[in-house]
Amino acid sequence: MQGVIATAPDGSRWILHGGRMSILRAHISEDQFDRSSSMKRVDVRFSDGSIAKYLPVANIDTSFRMLQDQMWAFVAECRRVRVHYSLGAAAAKQDQAVLNAEKSFPEPVGSYHVGPQAARKVKRQHGPVWHALVALLDGLNVRHSNSRVGRWGPDLRTIGNTPILFEIKVTPDASDIQRGIGQLFLYEKLLGRSHRKILVLPRRANDLDR
Repeated sequence: MQGVIATAPDGSRWILHGGRMSILRAHISEDQFDRSSSMKRVDVRFSDGSIAKYLPVANIDTSFRMLQDQMWAFVAECRRVRVHYSLGAAAAKQDQAVLNAEKSFPEPVGSYHVGPQAARKVKRQHGPVWHALVALLDGLNVRHSNSRVGRWGPDLRTIGNTPILFEIKVTPDASDIQRGIGQLFLYEKLLGRSHRKILVLPRRANDLDR
């Protein structure tokens, strides 16, 4: 049983988790989670008298803001552990550095209005380019990931001693080129490590329509 709800000595109700997770073609055990995480387990006593150790996730009876923050923190820790076992300790350390850097970024509040738009057909152009790039890297046995860098999502980055950042733009407009270059430097800054930066563009404006 991985997810449980238990009552603390002060009467508050807590969500707890066992720590077992899955990644591509593998599983992460409770022991593996503990070896790569600084979270501390607590004893949970079940109705039959048995005791098991679980990771405290969030206090259900606290304020909604605190509950949200506690849930987010646990999800972020699970992500870091998954990265540790799928991409390595160095990648997990980069992930944590990004999360630490983003703690001062406020979420937007308020509302805005979007008017009605006529129906239209949109051709997906970004996906085929991304899949072609992934196939090329796979053919070269280069490890890669498109996991998010905090709130931002680089199109692709390689994992290793000489990492590469890729940003795909499906139009060669000046604004897209400027935005792509800025994104590459932003991702590199957040990751805290020098990367070779590659902006992927079509050779001609109509290449992607063929």
